[in-house]
Amino acid sequence: MLNRVAPARGPALLCGLSDYGERAPALNHTRSEINAIAGIVGAEACVLWGPNATPEALRRMSAEGTLAGMTAIHIAAHAAPGRIAPVQARIRLHGDDLSATDILDLRLGPALVTLSACQGEVGALRAGASPARALQRAQLALLRDGLPPYQWAAFNVFGAG
Repeated sequence: MLNRVAPARGPALLCGLSDYGERAPALNHTRSEINAIAGIVGAEACVLWGPNATPEALRRMSAEGTLAGMTAIHIAAHAAPGRIAPVQARIRLHGDDLSATDILDLRLGPALVTLSACQGEVGALRAGASPARALQRAQLALLRDGLPPYQWAAFNVFGAG
C-alpha cells in the first residue's frame, strides 16, 4: 500500500530570472513557472524575481535566518556545471553567479530545494525528437566533451518520453 505524505506547509522561497543581458540567453518561461508555483504556495510565497534575484539577497536571507525557516526553495535560472569538479558548479542569478561553495555557506533548512535550471551550453531539444532521444543525444555530447557522468547521469525522462 502506498502511504501518502501531507505536503509541507509554511513559507517557500521562489527565486527566478529570465533576462540575463549579454551573460546568457533569455529564459522566457521562468516567470510563468514562478507565478504558477506562487499560486500553489499562496500567501506564504516569498518571491525574489529579476533584479531582486541576487546572490547577495540569498546571503542576506541566510544571515537573517530567513532561509532556515523556509519549508521549500525553488530556483528557476541558468546553471553551469563544474567542468572539473562539482564544487565549480554555479547558478546564474542577477548580476553574479551563486557558486556551489556559496550554497554550502548558506544556512538552509527546507525539506525541499528545487533547481529548475537551463544549461544553455549542453544542447537543445531538436524539432521532431522525442524527449528521451534528446536527452540521450545531450548525454552523449557531454560524455564526448569530457564531462564526468556524476554531473548529468541523474537526469531522466518519465512518461511518454
